[in-house]
Amino acid sequence: MYIKHLKIESFGVLRDREVELSDGLNIIEGANESGKSALAMFIKFMLYGLSGKSTGGDLSERRRYVNWDTGCAAGTMTVSGEEGEFRIERHLAASMSDDGARQRETVRETVRIIDTALGTPVHRGEVPGEVIFHVPEAIFMNTVFVRQIDGARPSGESILTSIENLLFTANENISTKKAMDRLDAARKQILHKNGGGGELHACKEERSAVAARLRSAQEQLGSLLGEENSLTDAQAKCDSLKEKIRRQTLICSYGEVNLVRRRFDTVIAGTQKLKAMQQELANRNRDGVDRAFVARAKESAARIAEQSSMLAQMQNAESVLRGKHTSASEKHERAQTEIRAATTLADSLVGRMRLTLAMGITILVLAILAGLGGWMLYSYEVSLYPVPIAAAALLAVLSVLCFVIRGRASTVLGDLLQEWDAPDVPSLPDAITDVIGVKGDLDSLANESKQMQKALSDLILARHKEAKEAYALAGRVLTDIRVPDEEKEDQYAGGAEEALALTVKQAEDICAEREEMQRAIDKLAGRISVLQEQLAGENEEEVRRIFAENLRTPEGKIASGLDGDKLEDAKRFLKELQSALREAEEQCHSLETRVAASRAVSTSPMELASRLAELDEQIDTLTMRHEAYCLAMETLQRASDTMRAGVLPKVVAQACASANRISGGAFDAIGVDHGLAMTFT
Repeated sequence: MYIKHLKIESFGVLRDREVELSDGLNIIEGANESGKSALAMFIKFMLYGLSGKSTGGDLSERRRYVNWDTGCAAGTMTVSGEEGEFRIERHLAASMSDDGARQRETVRETVRIIDTALGTPVHRGEVPGEVIFHVPEAIFMNTVFVRQIDGARPSGESILTSIENLLFTANENISTKKAMDRLDAARKQILHKNGGGGELHACKEERSAVAARLRSAQEQLGSLLGEENSLTDAQAKCDSLKEKIRRQTLICSYGEVNLVRRRFDTVIAGTQKLKAMQQELANRNRDGVDRAFVARAKESAARIAEQSSMLAQMQNAESVLRGKHTSASEKHERAQTEIRAATTLADSLVGRMRLTLAMGITILVLAILAGLGGWMLYSYEVSLYPVPIAAAALLAVLSVLCFVIRGRASTVLGDLLQEWDAPDVPSLPDAITDVIGVKGDLDSLANESKQMQKALSDLILARHKEAKEAYALAGRVLTDIRVPDEEKEDQYAGGAEEALALTVKQAEDICAEREEMQRAIDKLAGRISVLQEQLAGENEEEVRRIFAENLRTPEGKIASGLDGDKLEDAKRFLKELQSALREAEEQCHSLETRVAASRAVSTSPMELASRLAELDEQIDTLTMRHEAYCLAMETLQRASDTMRAGVLPKVVAQACASANRISGGAFDAIGVDHGLAMTFT
């Protein structure tokens, strides 16, 4: 059988390592403190386990090789041979706990031997080294297993050791190197060179772990206290909610009784009120004011309004007619004035034309006669012939002047006739009358005015009659109405319109009030009917007795002030309280579970603090011991170096003399190094 494979999960300074070995010689090399010894111990651990005993103040194998980070030593070993192939699985977990005044180590270890061909465990409860290799642990440790191979090296090291022993102790068998080694072993036991192992490292690792556990325990304790306080508050809240639910349940129960009592009171009071309302409605219906009355009043108001509108239109028309008559009179006066002026002017122009024509003809005849007389005198060569000729000329000028004046008068007359569009002077009055437009207007306007006056009188009489009827209609509703004098017909009609408007409004208000009263009666009757149905099977005396008993309690007093809506609010509030209680109970259960779980895993901070103080004291002690060992080793090393520096020249000189003597002069020089290794020349 030989070891085929090693898998180190956690062992000392080694973690997650795998080593393949072959049948035959296997050599493992590495730097100091690299884990060669740990690998050798892992083989011993897999075959026989680790010892928990410590000797000479050294750490036990278990405490030395259980990894502080993982808290365990674990791995597998595969061995192969003629009997088959087996896989050894071993897991060891160790932890320290305080048990009063001393520490107690808790160990859990499992070992399995598995036949890899079958995949099943074999040799249950047996030691793997004994059952596979047939070698007990004691023989294995004293023969096969060697912790550290020591011995004299060639090249003079044993000589150096003997010389140092003689110089230091006067006995070559008493070795200072062993003292150095023991000091170094004691130092390593306290702290390795790389700081990754040793009792001091283990204590520091444990202190870090304990400090972390202390912080965690303190946090857990704070969290636990907070959860316990929350649990206490939640339980108090549950108790408060239960008390509120009890009181609210009584209030709702008493409120139901009070609601039934209120229904009986409402039925009694409602029945009395219903009778009073019905009687009042019957009294109001006797005055005959109803919707038909309102319709008649509105029709009367509409007729009066229509008559008022017609009267206003006729008055406007009469006013227009008066305006037309006035305008026609003004036109007639203007026409007469124009006719008088035009006829006077025309007559004057005609007379002037006639006069100037007669005068012009007469003067022209005289001028002709004077001219004939002057021509005759000239013919007879009378010297006075210029006088008649001059007279004839003057007369001719006067005649022309008359004809010019007549032409001017004729032109003015023509313009006058043209202005009034008259063919001649006699037709001028008619033409002026036609142009001004007053022909026949006065008669027609007079007839229209008479007809308008008659229509106005008839309409006013009709409005007077309608107004009387309106006042009579309004008197059925309006108690303070003033009937105007009949002589003031316009004001009479206007007052009737106002009275009818007020009558319609008040009548509509009366009808609306009656209709509202009727709806209230119907609603009250329906409400009473519903309440009577709800009270079917209820005993009024029993209900009032229970209510009186409930009224003696605080809850009953509160319930006595609840109506239907407030009772529904109270029931909703009861449901909210019940829902809040369920949530509070769930919260209590959750907090109880969390508190129990926290208590189960919590560690006392005081115990951890005490262990932390012990570790601090132990670390201080180990630190001083380590420093003492280092100081002793340094002192021995300096002494050794001083000794070598003083002895080495003498040894070299004596060695050269001895070599020259022994070799017969063949070697006359010997070189000796610091380690007393020699070379011959």
